[in-house]
Amino acid sequence: MKLKFLIVFGFAVTLFAACGGEDCSSPDITYTEGASAIINTSCATTPACHGNGTTATFPMSNYDQALAATSFGRIIGSINHQEGFRPMPFPEGSLMLEECEIDKLTAWINAGAPE
Repeated sequence: MKLKFLIVFGFAVTLFAACGGEDCSSPDITYTEGASAIINTSCATTPACHGNGTTATFPMSNYDQALAATSFGRIIGSINHQEGFRPMPFPEGSLMLEECEIDKLTAWINAGAPE
């Protein structure tokens, strides 16, 4: 019985540590503390995507640009690959963002995209 408990406890601790114990839907997320890291590594990566100098889309390389992008009302649908939205990251068939990243960006947008 103790062995089962230790195995389950060890698994739970490992899982918690692997996830970083972070709150993925924190209402306290800001651009500076959370959203920018996701956007800069997954969205504003090149001019072909949402980087500076893009002519195919809209840039998201800084707070003002990312805030303007939230006004389109399409980011949440796109990052969730919902029907009727262009899936992001693009091109179609690309892997979705991690669920925690989606939760953080959704919380940030729903909170009014604070800086």
